[in-house]
Amino acid sequence: MKIGIFSDTHGDYIAIRKSLEIFKDCDFILHCGDILNHGVFNPIKKSYNPKKAAQLLNESKKPIIFCKGNCDSEVDQIAIERPIQNPIAYIFSQPFRILINHGHNMSMEDFLKLARKDKYNIIATGHTHRKSFEKIEDAYFINPGSASISLDEKPASGAILHDNELTFFNIKTGEVTEKFILK
Repeated sequence: MKIGIFSDTHGDYIAIRKSLEIFKDCDFILHCGDILNHGVFNPIKKSYNPKKAAQLLNESKKPIIFCKGNCDSEVDQIAIERPIQNPIAYIFSQPFRILINHGHNMSMEDFLKLARKDKYNIIATGHTHRKSFEKIEDAYFINPGSASISLDEKPASGAILHDNELTFFNIKTGEVTEKFILK
């Protein structure tokens, strides 16, 4: 199973278009929130066009599972044809039990309690606009970073989970920036 993961697109249609191109061979895609709205504290980029961004997401041939972020609103659901799940989405795709949440309203302990209780081995979040990967207890915590507005002085990013490998990539170039093996 090949799963594309991105977050914090904030209505950036170019970031969405490039991400979807990179995800073209994925079985499905996870979006960890902040889909269309740029947010009060984020710059409005020239590529900010939420209507065009929604159209690209709606035209995706790959299923996209959306999780609601702190910048997402009821109006966004009108523009997005697939459900924006709130605040958590669960995905079971062997060998993974995946929980996605934007990450702005749950603590690490909250995530760990859910992972322990329901045996989630992947927790995917966004919100920080910083890519990260770490294993805590029996769960891997993945933040693909922001596909639009990176805050860690690295290029805008996304991730692909394929079998037991996690790959981070540069959204603009499609270049792989890091790889990790899940054991």
